[in-house]
Amino acid sequence: AFYDGRLDAPPHVKCLRELLRLERDEKKDKVDHRANESKDVADALAGVVYGLTRRMEIWHRFKIPVRDIPQSITQARQDAREEPPPERQGKVLKPGHRQGAFNRVKRDGRKE
Repeated sequence: AFYDGRLDAPPHVKCLRELLRLERDEKKDKVDHRANESKDVADALAGVVYGLTRRMEIWHRFKIPVRDIPQSITQARQDAREEPPPERQGKVLKPGHRQGAFNRVKRDGRKE
């Protein structure tokens, strides 16, 4: 979205600084920050953009024809409908539990 010119956001100095200092690690196939740097704000922006990009009502609100939606987005939506994410496959949560970001936790916040 950023490189396609689909992102319009108010200026945010910290976010811009983080985005400009990100580095791509070709071996690990990931983008990360330099040592002693942060990418928290850049990650937050990426999460919002990703979440909104996958919502078809956003594309419709801005009157973007389906043919102009990048195939990677429509394919990702189709894949998501067909198969649950790996962390959800075959797992059934017990009553009173919720799935945490990194581990299973009880409703009161204690780790299982």
